[in-house]
Amino acid sequence: MTNIIVQTAEWRVRPLDHLQWVLERRRSRLKGGGACWDAVAYCRTRDGLLFAVNRYKADIDPGELAHLPRFFEESPEPVLAHAAE
Repeated sequence: MTNIIVQTAEWRVRPLDHLQWVLERRRSRLKGGGACWDAVAYCRTRDGLLFAVNRYKADIDPGELAHLPRFFEESPEPVLAHAAE
């Protein structure tokens, strides 16, 4: 499973390839009960990620992303917070 930073019923943020964060929207449920996620934004900065959350009106509390470093490269390991499945 991916290292999820924050997840709601329709949205999630996770690190991608130790290069950036990705904001994803759930498209639908698969027959096996899983979900299909579509990437809507790729962000290397926390400000860019917050901008994307606002632009796409994702139901993610910006405070849940406040612990992230300003730039992705400041954190060589995935940064995890309150992962909710």
